Amino acid sequence: MEYYELPVDDHLKKYIKCFWVLKCGNEGIPKDYMLPSGLGYIFHMRTSESFKATYPESNDTVKIENGFYCTYLTSLLEFERKEMLVIGAAIYPVHLGLIFKGGLDQIKSKTKKVHELYNIDISDKSEIDIVQIIGDHIIHQLNINPIKKDLSLIYKKMIETKYENISVKEVASWLGCSERHLNTLFRNHIGMGAKRLIQLMRFNHTIELLEKPEAKDNLAAVAHQVGYYDQSHFIKEIKAISGKTPSELLLDKESISKKFKLY
Repeated sequence: MEYYELPVDDHLKKYIKCFWVLKCGNEGIPKDYMLPSGLGYIFHMRTSESFKATYPESNDTVKIENGFYCTYLTSLLEFERKEMLVIGAAIYPVHLGLIFKGGLDQIKSKTKKVHELYNIDISDKSEIDIVQIIGDHIIHQLNINPIKKDLSLIYKKMIETKYENISVKEVASWLGCSERHLNTLFRNHIGMGAKRLIQLMRFNHTIELLEKPEAKDNLAAVAHQVGYYDQSHFIKEIKAISGKTPSELLLDKESISKKFKLY
């Protein structure tokens, strides 16, 4: 398996975390998974044979073939591992409601074709060409629907703050609104309430910490670092989000999932 990231132009950096390229075969792993990152993805798939991808939470199963797809990775995604070349963009969730005008329910824990791009002939296109196609599509959608600046600033502050220690009440105070109004804004623009987004941010930080050598000997310290003071609550919430306990995530070294993270 080979994974690497490509540079993001300055005018796209506030919308896109990274462009990425993934090359892999099944490598003796018939099935794989991706963990919920809270990021949206637009990607081009080139595969030797079609395969199924399933979100157990939404019971959404899609046959993946060659072409452009999008998904909002808010829960565990399982798929058959095939030989594939995937080129995509990881998009910050605060912008997804504008890029996907039909509503985030169409892509939240679902995988859909990007119909505006699907019939583009990319047979002679390079990785950079495909990145350009995806970037141009994102900018086109955002030009039609400009972002609410206050919400964008709040999301940026959440990323920069030690979000494992913040509450919905504190985030609402930054915006000078009620928790109810904040959750309405988040659901309309991000597709989830503020509490769920904070949980996913904590989860991403957990994955980061679990990759450190010392994590396997001190899960209690990992739990404390991401804002959990009860280890049993920590284990329960991580499993509820990912379908796996922290110990199971520690043991899995071969999954593609470790490459796709919010932080």
